[in-house]
Amino acid sequence: MDGDVAGLLLAQIEEPVRMEEEHAKQERRCLPEALSLYRAGALHEAAKCLDAFLRIRPRHFEALHLYGVIACQLGQAELGAVLIGRAIEVNPNDGGCFNDLGNAFLELKRPQDAIEAYNRALALSPNSAAAHINRGNALKELGRSKEALDAYSAALSIQPSVAEAYCNRAALQLDLDQTHCALADYEKAAALAPEMIEARYGCGLALYRLERFHDALTAYDAAINLRGDHAPSHNGRGLSLRALRRLNEALGSFEKAIALRPDHSEALYNQGLTFYDLGQARKAIEAFDRAIALRPNHAEAILGRGLCFRLLGDARAALECFQSAYKRAPQTDYLAGALFRAYQETCHLAEGAEMEPTLVAHIMRGDKAALPWITLGLVDSLSVQLRAAEIFTGAMRRRPRAELSLRVSTGRLRIGYFSPDFRRHPVMEMLAGVLERHDKDKFETIAFSFVKGPANDRMRARVQGAFHEFLDVDGMSDDALVALSRRMGVDIAVDLAGFTNMGRPEIFHQRVAPIQVGCLGYAGTMGHGLLDYLIADRTILPRESRSNYPEKIVLMPDCFMPGDRRRLAAGPLPSRVEAGLPEDCFVFCGFNNIAKINQSVFHTWMRILAAVEGSVLWLTAMDEYAIGNLRKEAARRGVDPMRLVVAERVPTMAQHVARQQLADLFLDTLPYNAHSTAMDALSAGLPVLTQIGESYAARVTASLLRTLELPELIVTRVDAYEARAIELARNPPALLEIRKKIMAAHRKSALFDTARYTRNLESAFIAMAEQRCFGCEPSDIDLTGWVKM
Repeated sequence: MDGDVAGLLLAQIEEPVRMEEEHAKQERRCLPEALSLYRAGALHEAAKCLDAFLRIRPRHFEALHLYGVIACQLGQAELGAVLIGRAIEVNPNDGGCFNDLGNAFLELKRPQDAIEAYNRALALSPNSAAAHINRGNALKELGRSKEALDAYSAALSIQPSVAEAYCNRAALQLDLDQTHCALADYEKAAALAPEMIEARYGCGLALYRLERFHDALTAYDAAINLRGDHAPSHNGRGLSLRALRRLNEALGSFEKAIALRPDHSEALYNQGLTFYDLGQARKAIEAFDRAIALRPNHAEAILGRGLCFRLLGDARAALECFQSAYKRAPQTDYLAGALFRAYQETCHLAEGAEMEPTLVAHIMRGDKAALPWITLGLVDSLSVQLRAAEIFTGAMRRRPRAELSLRVSTGRLRIGYFSPDFRRHPVMEMLAGVLERHDKDKFETIAFSFVKGPANDRMRARVQGAFHEFLDVDGMSDDALVALSRRMGVDIAVDLAGFTNMGRPEIFHQRVAPIQVGCLGYAGTMGHGLLDYLIADRTILPRESRSNYPEKIVLMPDCFMPGDRRRLAAGPLPSRVEAGLPEDCFVFCGFNNIAKINQSVFHTWMRILAAVEGSVLWLTAMDEYAIGNLRKEAARRGVDPMRLVVAERVPTMAQHVARQQLADLFLDTLPYNAHSTAMDALSAGLPVLTQIGESYAARVTASLLRTLELPELIVTRVDAYEARAIELARNPPALLEIRKKIMAAHRKSALFDTARYTRNLESAFIAMAEQRCFGCEPSDIDLTGWVKM
């Protein structure tokens, strides 16, 4: 063999050996280099290094595995799953590789495939805490919550110091309303990993859910100290501040969250709620609009927008918002009730009537369908109203019931009146005279005003002078207000608002005083656990109705509602022409809030108008849209729409009361009677015709009339109501006699004897205190047998 041939053969033998040696050198160099780049966070460079190496060694297990992990971290989960799958083909016995394959599947939204991979990983490596944690994450994605909790717990049993497992388990516990357990796990995670922001933020979430708002604020601040750019923590901080009624500070936190994340729709929504709380409706609408632009189906934000328009007095715009929200998410808490009320406030009578049975069915099923006060005008049913109250109070935070003691050693009972309405408002129009007449030697009175009224409000100035102390507490949290009342030693707390707008029933749930009583402001029960007593009378609350009232009942000897001779018609009396009425016709008056006019009531009224030729119906002031709807309804029933006359607004209550002397007969509504409105009419000497119903709200006018000894104006059926209205309109002498009886009652009836009412109310307070002092549970108090003069 010549030398050239021998050299060629030798080269052919040596080349594979040289190539193998070169590959070995690359393996020794590339893999450590790739690992070093990976650990340094240079993922792209590490990937390039591995890609080059795998072109030479395509079945290298470690390189395939690491490249697959890096691909997933670069957002290329599909490539990662392929690479890790190839690694498993090379070595099917590595548990860590199956764990990483499961992670890739989880990124690809394939949780079932991920679980199968994690199961393989755990079969190979049963003590892998990471595989248990990741399996828990996949199970959570599939909604298999119990199994997910077990997976996290398994991880912690293997490695109790894994903060991530505590965090993941806590997040799932929050979803399952296991808030105390979640808080404990978040706190363990925070102790193990003080720099883990998820743990600090999670503590804030759990503490907020538990309504420990001060502690939640501290937790969110800790999260923000770790990462000042963490928008969710700023949002959570704002929620905590809002709950503490530190509203302007809350706005600052929401603004920070939005600045960090302009697409943070929840922060924008929360900002809108806070502006609403501050009464800044237009700014609230702007915030809600931005939230809705980001999430067009954000039903809660659309609902909030509608509430703002209602606050601005734009009932039509409010209705459009509620309709839009209801179309998107009809199950939203209390939305159906808001829509029903909007139909009432815009006089969409048919639509309101159509909603009634559905709304009632939802309430009786236990749904948060309508706020309790809305049910007073929904249906004349005590059971429905009680159910709505129980649903609402059932959502309040549960706390141990405080046992508070009376301050009997001081000699004077300390009475706290709690209300948002210490201003020109129907409740104060009725109660001001009582407040002024309290026996200062026996009672010390304190006003807790939830809302700062306008400085120039004469009624506010009047009632301020009636109290020993007058406190503005509108910026105070519920907890702080409860603490203040207890610290001041209030013996009897009188709730003048109930479930009405700007009432604060939560403070009574916590118990602000040893004795708590509802009076005047809310015409119904507040359910179990809030009030001990309810001021009523035998008409308002007959014996057969007691089972629907958890409160104990105080039966006043006369009417539950105080009158005041100072409110009797004393303003200037305009002529009918000046009041916009025809000179010579029969005037039916319907000055109730237009939301009380339902389809049944209006149909009856139109039958009455049709039967009394030339008569008109004088209605309270309303916007053009609402009266337009009513006039359309009148036309459908064959009544000239212009026989509906809308009263102009007048500057003072005295003028409003006085002009009612121009009317002939006031027509009441059902199921929500005229209350203070009926008192206004009777103060003007105007007869009021009512149909008595079942519920508290449906029996108020009858209570007034019975106190005046005018049973002839009370009927029990709608056909009798219609017939009596027509009969009185056709019998002027009979109506004149009734008017004379009312005018005579102004001088002698208990209804207008404020001093008498005050003494009776004070007797009720003393009886309540005596029951408590003798260690008795609250029981009904019947004052009808011992009238205090």
